Amino acid sequence: MADFVQNVFDLIAAKNLEKEKSIGLTKKVTLDLSTKSKEIDNHRASDLFMAARDFAGNHIQQFINSNPDYKWYKIEYTHPCFDHFSFKYKNQIFSILVDIRNPDGKSFLPPEFLKRQLNEAEKNNLVPCVFPVVIDNPDDPALNTIKIVGDGINLFHTVKKTPIIPEDIGTDEKILMSHWEKHNYAIMQARLVLKEKGVKVVSFQDIPVVNPQLWMLNDVGEKCWVVVRYYTGTKEATITPEEITEITRRCFKFNGYFCSVGLNPSKNTKEKYLYRNASMDVTFNGFRPIHTYM
Repeated sequence: MADFVQNVFDLIAAKNLEKEKSIGLTKKVTLDLSTKSKEIDNHRASDLFMAARDFAGNHIQQFINSNPDYKWYKIEYTHPCFDHFSFKYKNQIFSILVDIRNPDGKSFLPPEFLKRQLNEAEKNNLVPCVFPVVIDNPDDPALNTIKIVGDGINLFHTVKKTPIIPEDIGTDEKILMSHWEKHNYAIMQARLVLKEKGVKVVSFQDIPVVNPQLWMLNDVGEKCWVVVRYYTGTKEATITPEEITEITRRCFKFNGYFCSVGLNPSKNTKEKYLYRNASMDVTFNGFRPIHTYM
């Protein structure tokens, strides 16, 4: 943290900070991270990992092709993340980490990845899984060097280490959508709107406590960030001045927007709550500027 504490605002950032202080938006415990803004959205996964992830996705795709109850939930690679992709089988969502191992069985999956996945799985009613693969020659990421460890769908419970068979877990019972599912769905709706407008989304992430959710290119090719919030009922989602201050401090050198998305059970049903696999009505409230870099 020492390097963060030593960060210094440039002239414009300093003026912005003084303005925030004058209207009482800052807290003494908030660190100035604005000079790190140029490093944001900089992550690139290794070729080896992406080859293993593609291999796992192609393997699971066979099951999705053969059974309509299998559906991808999230297939895009995002950073940061708590899993590498996820799919649904009936009313269950399977959160998957690709577990790369050497021929001796040693796993290269960092313990903090497992902890992060388990934390989100517990909060959002997900089935935490690993998809283990053995790579004979880690220096050569060609697909023919990658092999599954088990059989069938090759999924194992992250904690219990036992094989996961989705058909034995998924049912037709109603299950409420979790906070993460609604958050993820709202982000997907924002991405769809941007795509329809011809706006390029550079990247996105869907960990609820991490902001912003989207990075996009504006009409002159500049990167901008978007905070996405969902709401249920009729009261539109908002963002507080303190939240804007915290996010702006990290993303100061880019323009920022706020997007509010309403999610409610379809009026064609009698449901009062949002359930997995049920239809819903979506209200999109546009992109509102909340920070402009000059």
